[in-house]
Amino acid sequence: SAPGGVAASDGQYTNKVVVSWEAAEGATSYEIWKRAEGGVESNIYRTSGTSYQDKNVGEGVSYQYAVKAKNSRYESALSASDGGYTLGRPSGVAASDGTYEGKIRVSWAAVAGATGYEVWRGTKSALSGATKIGEASGSAVTYDDTTAAVGSSYYYWVKAKNSATSGGLAGGDSGYVA
Repeated sequence: SAPGGVAASDGQYTNKVVVSWEAAEGATSYEIWKRAEGGVESNIYRTSGTSYQDKNVGEGVSYQYAVKAKNSRYESALSASDGGYTLGRPSGVAASDGTYEGKIRVSWAAVAGATGYEVWRGTKSALSGATKIGEASGSAVTYDDTTAAVGSSYYYWVKAKNSATSGGLAGGDSGYVA
């Protein structure tokens, strides 16, 4: 019979999706099948174990995983599938340009699997020299920088995080205080 309990990691890693399943009676090997959102299903790996680390994944991309049990005589149908994804970077990072008095509002698009975000600031458009200035928790997708000096421009980057990992920095938009 097909393996049960197929489970794929949901944003616990930035560079892989870990897939696990229950052993099927009589199986000597397993085939792992993968389908990207809107893509074609394909056999990506064969193992005798009951887990697999898929490192051929895109950042923030969702995949469906299913498993077939095999032995020298038989092959099962595909198991029920489970979706998994990596923790991605925030997109649409934007800093306000004089819109607010006494602060710069930084905003971004939510990242699947994120439970919070780090906000970084620099005085140059390059990341070198940027420092973490604060955090936004939960589903918040804005951060108000109230420490920015009037008359100065700053560049902002945002990093998604959860209890297992944190993603890469994204952004680089500049903003200033009114």
